[in-house]
Amino acid sequence: MKQVLLYLSILLFSMKAMAGENDMAKQWKKANEFYQQKQYDSAIFYYQILLQQQASNATIYYNLGNAYYRKNQVSDAVLQYERALFFKPQYTEAQENNLLAKSRIPNALKPIKEIFFVRWWHALTASHWANTWAVWSLILFLTLSFLILYKIVQKNFRPIPPQVFVLLPITIFITLFLAYTAAYHKTHCHLAVVNNPNATLKLSTSRSTVPEATTVSVTKQEGNGFWVTLPDNRSGWMRQSDLTFVHLAPKK
Repeated sequence: MKQVLLYLSILLFSMKAMAGENDMAKQWKKANEFYQQKQYDSAIFYYQILLQQQASNATIYYNLGNAYYRKNQVSDAVLQYERALFFKPQYTEAQENNLLAKSRIPNALKPIKEIFFVRWWHALTASHWANTWAVWSLILFLTLSFLILYKIVQKNFRPIPPQVFVLLPITIFITLFLAYTAAYHKTHCHLAVVNNPNATLKLSTSRSTVPEATTVSVTKQEGNGFWVTLPDNRSGWMRQSDLTFVHLAPKK
């Protein structure tokens, strides 16, 4: 009897999963058909339904960004492209379309080019490297364990240079740190997109206008707003209502 119930449970679960997959396939088809027919509002509606079921699907965000771009809603398009890149940093099409959308920002802020070692650090700690660094940490740790065991057991064999037992732990620590940092970037995002054409940046003694659709880096919350850094490297305070976060707002 228990085996029959288990079988029925598995069968019902499989049928439910298949029904869900078929439903998603239909929604994908509708969304893409509406997009091709230039009915962008309807396409956006179905892409948003899909996101309720697959909230980390970069392709849906990319398609949603394209639909907003076609409607000339630049800030919404940039936001969706940034979300696609958060979940899939090496998404070439999303990178290109994001740059295209940002080229349409009136009076866009010119980004300051990062110093080479900062670019290297960002590249090494990008979220997609998290698993790679973790695997290297494990390989190096197992290698170190084997060498220690070899040194203890095989005393008559060729000695291992003592430098190895210094360099390997240091390398393991570095790869673990890189893995932790990349994993942190995989779950945290401090980017937000300006959603108000009248948004301003409050400086110590003045205010300046921030173009709508500008992507800013958020550092911390203060009152009803956040301290942010603009693409041109200026820092100041902006109202929370003028920002839409790419992922989650940082905690106080």
